Amino acid sequence: MIPGAIITDGVIVQRLTATFRLGWTLLNESHVTRVARVFHALKTSLEELRSYYRGLRPTGELPVGSRYFPSITSYPDNGEQIEFE
Repeated sequence: MIPGAIITDGVIVQRLTATFRLGWTLLNESHVTRVARVFHALKTSLEELRSYYRGLRPTGELPVGSRYFPSITSYPDNGEQIEFE
């Protein structure tokens, strides 16, 4: 199983894949192929995320502590700040 998580005012964790076993089904070609595809997708996704986050630049002053505990209340859209209700 590969989990994914986000941090808001709490931590949300969900499964991204089903649970799969490694090692005991090496003779089952379809299982090996499925696991290889999952690992390839994970590798590709992590590379894309790293690239995305390396390209981010601060957009202004952040409140103290928000780096560690972000609480999204708005987002910029075409020069306008959209507030959540």
